[in-house]
Amino acid sequence: MKLEVLLRLILVLSVQTLHVWAAGSDQHGPVEIYCEGHGRFCTLEWDPFCGVDGHTYSNQCFLCQRNGGNVKVAHKGECRKTDPCEMYGRLCPTEVDPVCGSDGHTYKNRCSLCQRMRLTHKKVKVVHKGWC
Repeated sequence: MKLEVLLRLILVLSVQTLHVWAAGSDQHGPVEIYCEGHGRFCTLEWDPFCGVDGHTYSNQCFLCQRNGGNVKVAHKGECRKTDPCEMYGRLCPTEVDPVCGSDGHTYKNRCSLCQRMRLTHKKVKVVHKGWC
């Protein structure tokens, strides 16, 4: 039993090489990584990756385990805390995905809430998804 655990640990350590399907992790934008070869056990090594979900994963193995299969990486390293409205441009999508703002108003979607904040220069947070 101990030998099996030791062999699995050695296998996990030997597969820590990052296989990038793009020009490299210096590329701007999401990068796909190859997750095959990661077992059920991950090392506690701190070699962070930022997923496109905004979550920092302690290493490639944990990122692959959490998301399963091929995943997108925003960049190598820890995720940076950003303004949630930073991702939206001047035009919002037409999709209806209502959110309730801390000002008591229902917004068509998060982007609409962000546009309102830009116009009024007042901070409004999403209280919950759906109508107020």
